[in-house]
Amino acid sequence: MRARLFVRCLIAILFISKISFGGEEVRSVLQPLIDRKAIPGAVTVIATKDEILDYDAIGFADIEKKIPMQKDSIFMIASQTKTMTAAAFMILVDEGKVSLDDPVSKYIPAFAELKVKNADGSLTKPKTEILIHHLLSHSGGLSKQCPTVKKDDMMTLEARVKEYLKMPLVAEPNTKHIYSRPSLTTVGYLIEIISGKSYNEFMQERIFNPLEMKNTTFTPSLENQKRLPTAYKSNADKTDFEIQKLSHSRPLENPERQPVPSGSIFSDAIDLTHFCQMLAGKGVYRGKRILSEKSVELMGTKFTPDMHTYGLGCQLDGDTFGHGGSLGSRMYIFKDKDLIAIYLIQCVRDNLPNGGEQGEKLFKKASIKIYDKYKDSKK
Repeated sequence: MRARLFVRCLIAILFISKISFGGEEVRSVLQPLIDRKAIPGAVTVIATKDEILDYDAIGFADIEKKIPMQKDSIFMIASQTKTMTAAAFMILVDEGKVSLDDPVSKYIPAFAELKVKNADGSLTKPKTEILIHHLLSHSGGLSKQCPTVKKDDMMTLEARVKEYLKMPLVAEPNTKHIYSRPSLTTVGYLIEIISGKSYNEFMQERIFNPLEMKNTTFTPSLENQKRLPTAYKSNADKTDFEIQKLSHSRPLENPERQPVPSGSIFSDAIDLTHFCQMLAGKGVYRGKRILSEKSVELMGTKFTPDMHTYGLGCQLDGDTFGHGGSLGSRMYIFKDKDLIAIYLIQCVRDNLPNGGEQGEKLFKKASIKIYDKYKDSKK
């Protein structure tokens, strides 16, 4: 028993030593935001593809109850799900089971019947067929949202896509980027069709399990729900927080709830670190190849036909690719550095009080400083 306890303590000491490199850089930029009620609290990770440089929690998980944010907090990462869905789909591309240039109608024939709604209300056949990479980059002309499926947690992916097919396209395919929940959800349904497995099964077997993402799920248990920070949004005059009610038609732990490939994953900082380390490792995680180097490169390459910068399931931001979630979470994978940066808050991104939107940029700058210090220490 004593020997086992000694080993656990030794592992803990080694783990702490790995994550103490960053110092106070992150706290120095985020604490002022917390003090002026710009963000409620955050969990952050700065890492290379092989090791964690800084890992911290700051502020509150629940402001009213004064519950501190914990490092192992589990977050509703919303649209960050899109990048994981895209990574899963690229596994099928790597295996030669599908091409990015395949028309979607090859797998879902009804896509060939979609019409474009013009400014005068008329419907016409699109000039360009929707290809799979159009869905992955939100360039297929699908609408932003589908009102009939938005709040239905029990609807299968097949049923959702059938609802999408009732709506006309809102733009000619491959002419403009329209950030579209139906697009990446359709990609999830394509995973089911091509792999012969449910989207949930495929994600678990090909992404979550090999990347050791033990706390990542579509249906968090009652125990894990205790680790969820309270979700907030700004009040009307942008001076303080109020609670953001999350709409779910069934309890989160209900195993019959259906996953939504465009935004329904719950995860924590370490699991997200593993996912980002795989991308930073050009598809390799701890010696295991998950994706080809080419697939990772394509995910971080601009595919949008207009001024918007979006890759395959990834938002592009200067020298980084990754994604954010509507409740304020963000992950950055740097293209020219062996660096990833993960920023987790639980507050509506487009409704932050007191300049809270500055948090992401300040954190990104701090992560580069920490990385540069790390690199200097290796010289």
